[in-house]
Amino acid sequence: MFRDPNLNGVSQVFTGLYFQLGLLAWAIGLGSILTTFINLPDRARGHRGFLIYLCSLTAFLMLDDGFRLHESVFPYLSLSEHVT
Repeated sequence: MFRDPNLNGVSQVFTGLYFQLGLLAWAIGLGSILTTFINLPDRARGHRGFLIYLCSLTAFLMLDDGFRLHESVFPYLSLSEHVT
């Protein structure tokens, strides 16, 4: 239930359930950050930089989790899994 369905050779009903829920959680977080950024009142415009940074970090982590970049791409770039 915790592994990526593509990494698991056995195809059961609940294979990858938590993996998919994790991606859904990243997407919900990213959507809430973008909604906050778009609807930010004029008096709080100083926080735009932080929200852009937070949006970029969340998008990177979501893509990393979804495509398993920390296991497939980053080791070829000499980046350890602990760094990414």
